[in-house]
Amino acid sequence: MKPTEEQLRTSSQRELGVVATYFNKRISVKITKYLARTNVTPNEITVTSFLVGVVSSIFFSMGDYIYLLIGAILVEVSFTLDCVDGEIARLKNLQTKFGAFLDSVLDATRNVLIVFGAAFGIFAHSQNVLVQLTAFSAMLGVMMMDYAGVKRANVFGSQVDLIGERARNKLGSALKLLHYQEDAYLFLITLGGLFNQMLIVLIIVAITTNVYWFIQLPMLRRGDSRD
Repeated sequence: MKPTEEQLRTSSQRELGVVATYFNKRISVKITKYLARTNVTPNEITVTSFLVGVVSSIFFSMGDYIYLLIGAILVEVSFTLDCVDGEIARLKNLQTKFGAFLDSVLDATRNVLIVFGAAFGIFAHSQNVLVQLTAFSAMLGVMMMDYAGVKRANVFGSQVDLIGERARNKLGSALKLLHYQEDAYLFLITLGGLFNQMLIVLIIVAITTNVYWFIQLPMLRRGDSRD
């Protein structure tokens, strides 16, 4: 069965960030439109996405600009394939709890490995302890964003409203700009590789990821009190 453009555009059930919506999703739907006519399974795409991410982290760890460039491209290939697996699962009605679990675990592992690879590439060249602390903070932030997101969904439900209906109505479509998740910090890593500014990017990732998950605590408390 040949999927329609409308099916592909509406196949995502999760709230996407700006980068995923306006970049990765535009590419993934084209890939999905082709793969939907084949026998490829969502889990196969999930594993492929993970392996591409692992290769990306290896290139990042080498440190030289040409390897950073290749790693940056592979990061976006990995995340785009990560969009494809869910689209294929929904279009072919192949959604399973195991598939969702596998996707979640491999995504989280890939994200940490990419940050670790980028940090190792810098540290191997600079031997600066501040770089090591930055790398640790970035990895902690990425891990906590993934972990806090899973626990938030388990305890509060996947549809918990962090900011309230009134603020949501005022922000409208601009709300996507505040929806910071893996598509955003992986895109920052991509930019760091493309422009050979990985240390600056890691500092930004370390700050933004840790601040983002931490400020959710009072927001969740207010959301809980509204219920």
